[in-house]
Amino acid sequence: MRCNGTAGDEPEQDTIGGRISLAREALDLSPIEAAGAVDVGPAVWSDWERDRSEPPPQMLARIAETLQVTLYWLLTGRGVGPRWQDLIEISASTLECCWQAMEPSPLVDIFFPSSRLTARR
Repeated sequence: MRCNGTAGDEPEQDTIGGRISLAREALDLSPIEAAGAVDVGPAVWSDWERDRSEPPPQMLARIAETLQVTLYWLLTGRGVGPRWQDLIEISASTLECCWQAMEPSPLVDIFFPSSRLTARR
C-alpha cells in the first residue's frame, strides 16, 4: 500500500489493513514474507491488507510483533507505528539552516510554540 491519495483498490492507511500494509512496507517485507512470518497464506495476507477480511483477534498480537509496531497502533493508528529504515538523519545545524531559509509561517507557532527557532522569527 502506498499512501499517495489515489483512489482504487488500495486500502486507506486509517484501517487495520492499511496499517498492516504500511508497516510491512516499512520493513521492506514482501506480502509473501509477511504471510509466512505469521503462518498464513499470501492470499489471506492480501485480503487483510485490502480490507477484504480482518485478521482474527488471536492473530493481532503476532502480526503487530512481526511488523514491529504496537498492538495499539495496529488497532487505532495511534502510538508506536512503523520505523522507516530508509530515512536519513539530519544534523541539527542542517535542519536549522533549512528552517531559517523558509518563509515564516503562522503554523510554526501552532506546532512549535516553545521552539527556540520560533523565537528567532
